[in-house]
Amino acid sequence: MALFMPNGTDVPETDAERADLDAIQALKESSAIEYKEDGNKFVKMGKKHYSDAIDCYTKAIGQKIPDTLHNSVCYANRAHVNLLLGNNRRAFEDAQEAIKFNRANVKAYFRGAKAALALKLIPEALDMAEKGLELDPLNTELKKIGDQAKAIHHEEDAKKKRDSEALEKAKKLTALLEGRTVNIGKATFNHLTEGRKPWVDKSAMIHWPVLFVHAEVMVSDFIEDFFEMDTFGGHLDINYGDGSPSLLWDTRHEYTRERVELYYLSNAAKPLSNKHVVRWLLENDVGRQFKDVNDDDDSDGDYISFFPLHWKRLSHCRVVTCFVS
Repeated sequence: MALFMPNGTDVPETDAERADLDAIQALKESSAIEYKEDGNKFVKMGKKHYSDAIDCYTKAIGQKIPDTLHNSVCYANRAHVNLLLGNNRRAFEDAQEAIKFNRANVKAYFRGAKAALALKLIPEALDMAEKGLELDPLNTELKKIGDQAKAIHHEEDAKKKRDSEALEKAKKLTALLEGRTVNIGKATFNHLTEGRKPWVDKSAMIHWPVLFVHAEVMVSDFIEDFFEMDTFGGHLDINYGDGSPSLLWDTRHEYTRERVELYYLSNAAKPLSNKHVVRWLLENDVGRQFKDVNDDDDSDGDYISFFPLHWKRLSHCRVVTCFVS
């Protein structure tokens, strides 16, 4: 009689045929057990034999015997070796298969949770850890993995909340800038301002980072919080007025309140679209990616202005928004 019966073959009816099938099944079961035990031996022999162990467990599974507990153990054991080898995806899949055969296999839940955690599949890690702990509440290793997964889950939720709040603030500021007809371009001296960005207070007023550059002496003054209703003259009074601290770099005492004048370069930067303004406002949020602010035009090419570049003198009585609008 053939060892394997092709599909469509009649079911054996005689005692002799049934005896042959029973013998074949017994042989398969014996082989499956032997392969599993060989796999266990290879695991104990160390890392050099892990691939042999996986091969044995795979052969044991391949016998496809009807013993669900045996199959569950083989999948769980193979998951264990895959974890040792760093094959986390395979370990996770093997743990899932082990659980399908035996939903009471605590080791399978542990190995699946561990693999899921390594793969950053946090919901899956939590689910497996919780189900495993339902079966074995005192399992400290499972509890440890569950606690780690919970901590990551809470941090991810907190990050999503922070990202959402940052995005809403950026959109709010962009709308305010548009309402004030303020155009924003890429910062020229970003390295001197530490990447600071304008921000909005509770009264919907804008606070700006402002940089004064003294080109003659290669010195700059950075004002981190320039309220939009403040005048430039007010800040000049603080820096250069009577009673102001002496400037170490101004050895000739040439920078006095009466002599200092302010200029800015007009048409120096390409105005950004609203979507790009939002993206620019979020640049300092390391690691954040906001897909809903993507724009089709993502070109960073050199800007060629249709308007002439020229220096404009700035009145000291003007406020900051007057020269960005």
